[in-house]
Amino acid sequence: AMNTRWVTSAGVVDVLVSAQGPNGTTINWRTIDPTAQTIDVDGHPLRIAALEDLLVMKLSVGRERDIEVAEQLAPGSTRAFAERFGGPTHKATPPPSATRHGQNHDQ
Repeated sequence: AMNTRWVTSAGVVDVLVSAQGPNGTTINWRTIDPTAQTIDVDGHPLRIAALEDLLVMKLSVGRERDIEVAEQLAPGSTRAFAERFGGPTHKATPPPSATRHGQNHDQ
């Protein structure tokens, strides 16, 4: 599976074919399609993962910046994920609330 990152005038867009899920599972478009939303981009339909699915993907990976983004999007999401799945893969404590703008967005 090939995941890509697009840098656009509107910001960075990650296009994922598959992602790490909780407890070693894999999340792919079939997994999230039932809850995804469709938006129109210049006359083309584009499927967007639901917020809950995005949070599960970010917290499953457990990178510091993903945990920070999850907490910014949905405060308390790290705690809720830990209660449901046993905690983020690599971190068990919530991140600092400080936002890190302009840093490297490596995959």
